[in-house]
Amino acid sequence: MSDYLEKSRLLIISDTAMFVKDNEVYAFGPVVREVEAFTSLFSGVTWIGFFRPDYQDDPAFKKVDSKFVKTIMISKSGGDSFLKKIGVLLKTPKMIKIIYQQVIKHDIIHTRAPSSPAFIGLLLSWGFKKKIWWHKYAGNWAQKKPPFFYGLQIAFLKLAKHTK
Repeated sequence: MSDYLEKSRLLIISDTAMFVKDNEVYAFGPVVREVEAFTSLFSGVTWIGFFRPDYQDDPAFKKVDSKFVKTIMISKSGGDSFLKKIGVLLKTPKMIKIIYQQVIKHDIIHTRAPSSPAFIGLLLSWGFKKKIWWHKYAGNWAQKKPPFFYGLQIAFLKLAKHTK
C-alpha cells in the first residue's frame, strides 16, 4: 500500500483560512501540521482552502511549505446574514469548477467538513467512485438539531458508502 501512496496525489478540500504574506502562503497552524504529516506519503499534495486576508495578524497561522504542498485559495463564502447566505449560491459555480478540475487530477481526495467545499467534494464522489475518498467531519454528529447545512452534510456522509 505504501508504494501506491507514494505514487498517488492527494487533494485536500477544506474551508481552512489561508492568505499570502511576503510571497508565502499561511494557513491555520493545527491544520498545516496535519497536512504536512501527509507530504511524505504522497507524490504531491494540493490543498484547497478559503482566501482570508483578514487573518494576516493572527499568530495561530503557520507558513505552508510550498515545496510539498500546492495551495489553491477560493473566495470565502457564507456568513450569518441572509445576503451572505445567498452569496454562497453565487460563488458555488466557480467553487464547483475549481474543485472538479482538481478532483480529476488527483488519486485520493480528502474532504474536511462541515464546509461548502467539502460538501461539493462529497457530491462529486458519486461521479468518481474509482477514486479513494476520505471524509472528515469535525462537527457534532450527536447534535439534536444541527444547522440545516450541517445536518445535510451528515445525511449525505451517511449515504456515502463508497467512501472512507
